[in-house]
Amino acid sequence: MLGGVHFDLNSLVTLGLLLRTKSVTRTAQQLGVSQPSVSRSLAQLRSLLGDPLLVRTAGGMELTRRAEELAPSLQDWLATTAGLLEPPRFDPATLDRRFRVASTDFGVAAVVAPTLPHIGRAAPLAAIDIVPLTGDMVARLTAGEIDLIISGLDPDPAQTYERFLFTETFSCVVDRHHKLAAHPTDRPLSVEDFLSCPHIS
Repeated sequence: MLGGVHFDLNSLVTLGLLLRTKSVTRTAQQLGVSQPSVSRSLAQLRSLLGDPLLVRTAGGMELTRRAEELAPSLQDWLATTAGLLEPPRFDPATLDRRFRVASTDFGVAAVVAPTLPHIGRAAPLAAIDIVPLTGDMVARLTAGEIDLIISGLDPDPAQTYERFLFTETFSCVVDRHHKLAAHPTDRPLSVEDFLSCPHIS
């Protein structure tokens, strides 16, 4: 509402272009609307502001004194408004903080280590601390004590956001004379068979 009158703020965008282009046609082209639509907006603005704003002269359309006074403030307002609506820009090069990542040794070797050169180039001020996985890691994540979990466990979708990275398989190495050496290679080894034999991790 402006001066007690309901006012469409989109009209200010139209007015800003009109004052810059001094042309209904070019304003309509830049806005992607019809010329009659811009002409109607101009008529409404003239009525609201009590000024012709644009007048036809021998040299073409020119701004009135009132329009010339409005133009700088209007352009500043439009620039500020556009800036408010733009998403915040993230520059990793200026990021200065430590990230705490909960992971196993395998997660460090398979995920963290290969990404460190890229992180170092993109975010040279950032640092990563590796902490061991614990039973309360999800609670610590939601509490903000750690920033990321690298794990093969299924997270709780109600508490976390997950991103699938890859599928990993496990292999058992046995002596060729071991009883499991005869196990078919095209069939996974059962947990029961695995636990029935002495093994090292």
